[in-house]
Amino acid sequence: MAAGNPTQNRFGAANKLNNFLMCPMNALSTAIVSFNAQNLGAGRQDRIRRGTGKSLLIGLAMYLVLGGAGMLLTINGAYQYLFMSADKITAATIRCGNLYLYVDLSMYFALMILLVFRSGVQGVGHAEFAAGRRLRRAGRAVPARRRAQKAKRERLKIGIRSADGTDGRLCGSKSR
Repeated sequence: MAAGNPTQNRFGAANKLNNFLMCPMNALSTAIVSFNAQNLGAGRQDRIRRGTGKSLLIGLAMYLVLGGAGMLLTINGAYQYLFMSADKITAATIRCGNLYLYVDLSMYFALMILLVFRSGVQGVGHAEFAAGRRLRRAGRAVPARRRAQKAKRERLKIGIRSADGTDGRLCGSKSR
């Protein structure tokens, strides 16, 4: 009899394989950040464009090699024998684990494109876009903050307390 839930077993083994196969893609993503930052500092915009294009080609090669290796390891659940004992491997764990990997491995190239462009944008100093902030929000945040700071200074000048009963200082601290 197999120990544990087949779904938990398949996820554990498949996730370990997935994490192992993702390491080279994460390394390329990290490298493109440094590459773009250094070339931006040197004023070499042309190298940033070429480097991003070549990173996508390297990513395609990684997708073919890593995705192919992952798909080969799904044959008869070979990857499960690497991460689990034989008594926990059943037809259900192989079926569930392979389904997980088929979906995950098929999306590696889309993920590679996302990682390269996100890291490329972050490397040229626009981390706010890489983090997912909207242009509209980023454009309005600074003026709104300035208006709030100006209103706070005006309240302090004329002695009006804020809504929470304090004069705007942290913990009711005294002025210097």
